[in-house]
Formats: sequence, C-alpha cells, structure tokens
Amino acid sequence: MSSCLSFPAGQPAPSPPGRERVPWRPTVVSAASLGTPVGIGMLHPLVDEVIAIAEIVVALTVIVVALFGSQALSERAFRLLRWFGDRPEPPAPAG
Repeated sequence: MSSCLSFPAGQPAPSPPGRERVPWRPTVVSAASLGTPVGIGMLHPLVDEVIAIAEIVVALTVIVVALFGSQALSERAFRLLRWFGDRPEPPAPAG
C-alpha cells in the first residue's frame, strides 16, 4: 500500500503545527464578558449591581485563596488562574 506523502528515508514525518493563538479571540471574549453585564444593567440596574458584586467576590476569593490558603487550595487556585489565562500546566515535580 502506497501513501500519497513520501518522506526521505531516515527522516521522520514533520510534526503537525502547534496550536496557534487567534488574534481576535481576546477581543471577542472581552466584548462578551463586558457586554452581558452592561446589557443586563440597562434592563434592570439592581441585577447589574448584583452581578458586579458577585464577579468581584469570586475574583477576590480566588486571589485570597491562592495567596493565603492551604497548600492544596493554593495549588488549585493557581491552576484555575492559569486556566483563565489559557496557559499550559507547569511540568510535574520529579519525585
């Protein structure tokens, strides 16, 4: 059976391209995350205040737990922050 692609003998096939960052993605995420509370605030200002307070409480909770929590909770909070930032996990410690 013959393949359409042939590579010189002794050379491995090229690896697939890595995940590329999309330049407009942060803009869309920012617009959606800011546009939703603003739209709801125009409909009902009290609901907008509740959403804003909830967002601030969650952000401060994650930051405080990351800085001052137990070792296990701190690791989880930092993993959550990396996940929000779309950053890869650090390598596991050798042991």
